[in-house]
Amino acid sequence: MSTILQLIKSGESDTVEFKKELPEESRKWLRSIVAFANGAGCSLIVGVEDRTKKIVGVREDSIFRQIDRITDVICSSCEPMIVPSVTVQRIEDKCLIVISVPRGMQRPYCQLPIFVSFPIIRTVHN
Repeated sequence: MSTILQLIKSGESDTVEFKKELPEESRKWLRSIVAFANGAGCSLIVGVEDRTKKIVGVREDSIFRQIDRITDVICSSCEPMIVPSVTVQRIEDKCLIVISVPRGMQRPYCQLPIFVSFPIIRTVHN
């Protein structure tokens, strides 16, 4: 069994989060990225329903555009800069985007613009 599939079966945690899709408004998902960099690091997996853990995948015809957008938003909207690893994984014949963010070495990280510039920390939710 692949590592990504094991993460999905284990469910969300303080280091794993699922998104069926990323909202167009990046502030909604960027907060998670910043919180993960301020914590232990993370994997945000796009293409998985968070409540059911059902693998729905992402649209393959726009996958590289989505990866470019994700990378651009993260690199340009955080201070200090967070540089994620964004990869594509195929599980059950569906493509997932996996955003891996290591534990930050220059903490605390803040989300820009300046009016939201305060450290964000992830807490475990049930």
